[in-house]
Amino acid sequence: MKRHAFTLIELLVVISIIALLIAILLPALGSARKSARLSQCLSNQSQYGKAIYAYAADNRQNLPAHENWYNLAGPAGSATGAAIWPVLSQSGLASEVGSNGVIAARALNEYLGDSADASRCPEDKGDAFFPDVENAFEDYGNSYIPQWKDGTGVPYFGVVQVFGASTLDASGRRQVIDGREPANMDSGVRNGGVLYNFGWSNKILMGDYPWHGNRDLADPRNQWHLRSSETKRLAVLLFGDGHAEYFEFDSDYGDLNAPVDPTENGFW
Repeated sequence: MKRHAFTLIELLVVISIIALLIAILLPALGSARKSARLSQCLSNQSQYGKAIYAYAADNRQNLPAHENWYNLAGPAGSATGAAIWPVLSQSGLASEVGSNGVIAARALNEYLGDSADASRCPEDKGDAFFPDVENAFEDYGNSYIPQWKDGTGVPYFGVVQVFGASTLDASGRRQVIDGREPANMDSGVRNGGVLYNFGWSNKILMGDYPWHGNRDLADPRNQWHLRSSETKRLAVLLFGDGHAEYFEFDSDYGDLNAPVDPTENGFW
């Protein structure tokens, strides 16, 4: 029986069809990967929400206190010295304590199983506010930034600060609240001498590292989860009732000293 080979035209047609299918499928696959990464980030922050509630239950409904913006939880970062933050190498997982200069466990790690998993966002592009930080998780040990009480008393960007500040005692192993007390789930949030209590479901606790309004939207490193070419301030955020959501701010939602007004922007 005589067999006929493909003609050149038939082969080119088949190749063209395959190329067309690839062109159609690749964007869909890219979108699926993007959605999977977003889902992972939402899951991470939901785990944080559960851990925060467990911590509060063990601590008279107080939220955690910690030493700086980056170290609510997660492993020790690789960045060291005052060039970025003064105590970057001092805290991490309990399993790291005593090695590589790590002298204390971060406040929430016990409630996250002393694991780094929930602290890494797969879309982490670093902290453009400090250009040398190309990956926040790698350098800080955490892809997420909480609304921490840094001593100014200012509710940055109209979002009231909730996590207390602490220092380490002489042993370097135990946290001591330094006067900037954390919020309490029962009594609300006291900040700058004012008691705020507008409901936990719209209270922002933390989010992707670039969610703060002083991160330039024109810098692509501040666009972690953007799914189009538009310039928007979109971030995965964790709210006080424990839910995480992909949240869109107004492109300009207030400067560093924006007043707290939940009737205006819907969050506080």
